[in-house]
Amino acid sequence: ALAPQDVGVSQPPPPVRLRNGAEPILSELGIQSVEDAFEVEGQLLREAENRTTLRVETGNTPFVLKRYAARKGLLPRWGTSPAEHEWGVLVQLEEQDFPVPRPLAVGAESGPRGRSFLLMQWLPGQDLKVLLREHPVANWRTDLPVRMGAFTRRFHQSGLFHRDYYLNHFRLDLEDPEKQLGLLDLQRVGRGSPPRRRWLIKDLAALASSCPANVRQTERLRFLLAYLGKKRVDSSLRGWMGSILAKEKRIRAHQPKFP
Repeated sequence: ALAPQDVGVSQPPPPVRLRNGAEPILSELGIQSVEDAFEVEGQLLREAENRTTLRVETGNTPFVLKRYAARKGLLPRWGTSPAEHEWGVLVQLEEQDFPVPRPLAVGAESGPRGRSFLLMQWLPGQDLKVLLREHPVANWRTDLPVRMGAFTRRFHQSGLFHRDYYLNHFRLDLEDPEKQLGLLDLQRVGRGSPPRRRWLIKDLAALASSCPANVRQTERLRFLLAYLGKKRVDSSLRGWMGSILAKEKRIRAHQPKFP
């Protein structure tokens, strides 16, 4: 039997968590609940599995709205929602001064198949894979392998591994004097203390597999030297290189499940 206080009382919508300063943005977008987030219209950026990513605007300021539909299939999803998981990763990386989109709001419906959403700031820059393909020779490419290697090393040392570490998930802002790198799509990031080597190899191989044909072997080597913190090739580096090449070959044999 229902308790007296439950009769005729509807459940309140799940709360939406906000960062400081995000209230006006959500107000302009008309988002007060998860239901509202799924009503917002915008430019479709990506659609994969149960995930839809939109570019939305308030005034002339762009934002990213990522929505996760209810999980399909017989098996429920337990634990943290995908949006809440990415929120936690973004907050951690932001606190460590990684160039990632600033998370603004997150909401999730209760239940194992509930929907969820994440609102983030727009990260400036262009798709790094496209930039490398279109600019076989450019001044900004000179130190890029070392910067990418150092970036990846610090990312892994923070206890994280990406699981979709492809070049198209990086942004490079050519209008920034420092040519800042940015990292996107962190919904599948895993944690380890430290991460197991197999996950590090997978990230490195995914990155290698997504390189355009005009990325030279010397650039790849400089990246790996910076990642491993080495000045020259040795037996340890050759071991890493062999593992990466083997995994890269397997990745190239199939399409990425989560592009």
